[in-house]
Amino acid sequence: MEFSTLGAVLRYLRASLNGAIVDRLRVYARPRAVQPLESGAREEPYVQDTNDSSGLWEILQTLLPNLGEQRVAYLLFQSGLKPGEIVRFCSQEFPDIQEIYHLRRTILKRLLRNTDQLRWQLTLID
Repeated sequence: MEFSTLGAVLRYLRASLNGAIVDRLRVYARPRAVQPLESGAREEPYVQDTNDSSGLWEILQTLLPNLGEQRVAYLLFQSGLKPGEIVRFCSQEFPDIQEIYHLRRTILKRLLRNTDQLRWQLTLID
């Protein structure tokens, strides 16, 4: 690949790093079975996780001190819910999809700022 500006290189590297972090989080936090909701049920789906991802979750909690960010990170990456599903299942907590998008951006920015720390801590739990 060839890039004409330093900005283009940096955007490419940031997008690559972002993708690598999200992929790694999904591998560690992949749910094994999601029990379906009954027709018309409004509660959050129950996720049965057979992975031991408690180490990863502890790392994320140190990087995401805000409880709302932790909750959205859990619902997005652990439960595998999409933003619209989060609004539908957790409307009391998150009534607006724009709030979910904002929190997801904030979470990813935090993770990108702490990439070295995250990488180092992930190697410890491998």
